[in-house]
Amino acid sequence: MWKKDGQDIPIKQGTLGFKTFQSVLEHLDIQFGTRSITRYGLPDMVNMLQVMAVNKVCANSAHQIAPPGTTIPHGDWLTQKINLIEYDSMVDKVNKMIGDTIDTHALKLARRNGDCQTRIVAIDKHKIAHYDKNPDMKYLINSKYEAGTGVFESYITAKIVSGAKEFHLSMIPVTRGTFNPEFVRETIKACNKSGADASLYLLDREFYASDVMSTIQDMNKHFIIPAKKDAGIKGAISEHAQGKRAAISQYTFGDGNTFNLIIIPAPRKTDADNIFERYHVFATSLPCIDADEVMRYVPNMYKKRWGIETGYRQNESIRPHTTSKNPVMRMLLFAVSLIIANIWTGIRVEVAHKTYDITLVAFVTQMMYAYVESHSSWPPPRRSSGSG
Repeated sequence: MWKKDGQDIPIKQGTLGFKTFQSVLEHLDIQFGTRSITRYGLPDMVNMLQVMAVNKVCANSAHQIAPPGTTIPHGDWLTQKINLIEYDSMVDKVNKMIGDTIDTHALKLARRNGDCQTRIVAIDKHKIAHYDKNPDMKYLINSKYEAGTGVFESYITAKIVSGAKEFHLSMIPVTRGTFNPEFVRETIKACNKSGADASLYLLDREFYASDVMSTIQDMNKHFIIPAKKDAGIKGAISEHAQGKRAAISQYTFGDGNTFNLIIIPAPRKTDADNIFERYHVFATSLPCIDADEVMRYVPNMYKKRWGIETGYRQNESIRPHTTSKNPVMRMLLFAVSLIIANIWTGIRVEVAHKTYDITLVAFVTQMMYAYVESHSSWPPPRRSSGSG
């Protein structure tokens, strides 16, 4: 055990994390050859991605700041390997990799033990700023101008936000010409495949739309979504304030799709000048038999959605950076942050019950040093030529 950033780091857990990460990356199906005919292999790619993650640097900087004893290829080596993978193939590969890091046995065991009777999953859309002067918009989206740009790569992700093991379940890249209902359908399919067995999905206001709600209901799932305060919802709030509409009522879209509307006083804005700021409004498909219970349950459940927001901020702390314009490379590096976070979740919870807890950044550091510690004779003698 050694100390890094003020935390005790057991080599056993770092080694387990390294081996799991290496096993997962085998889904990339990259041919490395053997040590006798190539300089670098899969362990070097693992080391490279870990160095990039913990230092938040690009591939071309990783070999310059790697810990002593690690072999890190130049960034061009990684680019050449990843450029061989087609875009649609990478979508499949990253979801297989994420799936491999979900402890489905633990999820099933929790269900049998009576935990998480209603397993809750949050769905969110994440954006990463893109600054290329001449971007290829096929794999990018335009969005509200922020962080100095209006162009972003974007991913829809799903994460368990109930129970001890809050695993990321899937990631789907957002592309132009594809709409939220299609993404939501594919995300729920991926969640079902992962074994999460979720019955309730939490989505943010961006997904408030009739076609999204009907998609979720068609898949026999429930949802909670904050309602956009458009003209119709403002009308419902006004009616409620005048005593003409109950706190729980049915609301119908123009297309005829109906859901339950929950109007709840905003605790800190009861005296707001704007009447529409005095209430939180939720759309849900949950049955509303017991009004008092629903008024407590819906906001309390929706608070759990912050688990995916918190997770995203944690993942940002280890997302490798890149200047590559290749959407396949960028997709992989975003997936790396989810994959490592899942490995951390699986290991951290088990260890936390025994001796210690550890931050995500420290865990990646632990993985980064584990290989060197367990391979004292590493690296092998350098060849005088060859690039691998």
